[in-house]
Amino acid sequence: MNETKFIIYEDYYLMDSDAQRELREAIAEEREMDLEKVTHSFAYEDHRQEFDNEFDECFGNWQDVVGDRPVVVTGELGLWDGKHGIVPQKFDDLSAAVSKCLEDYNCIWEDSDGNFHIDAHHHDGVNHFTIYLFDGDYRSPECYRPVNYLKGGE
Repeated sequence: MNETKFIIYEDYYLMDSDAQRELREAIAEEREMDLEKVTHSFAYEDHRQEFDNEFDECFGNWQDVVGDRPVVVTGELGLWDGKHGIVPQKFDDLSAAVSKCLEDYNCIWEDSDGNFHIDAHHHDGVNHFTIYLFDGDYRSPECYRPVNYLKGGE
């Protein structure tokens, strides 16, 4: 399947070695430091607050669209021994669901059908989650509705 991804938030570009190098070089120049002293960990921690602020801004927008409606999370875990599906899990609101899904590096996106996705990268692989609003029994996929965040929750 070739889905169109509309990126809402991402911080996993730092996994890319070229992006890491560019960030380290920018920090070294800005702070007048030797490049060797600006490790990946230093650069990540230095910019973590920037990422956190960007995430908080995005997250506030999501809450405005979705509100306190319950959501269901479906998906699969990417583990050292392959992919494993999860049992759909109900959450009281989007905040709780997103917080549970996040890992080291994340990409949060919406597809062209309005479905809300999280790709959570970690040391063993990538977890892929889809978050839906639902009407009725959260265990029944026919009750799932797209979040439609980019369309204002329509």
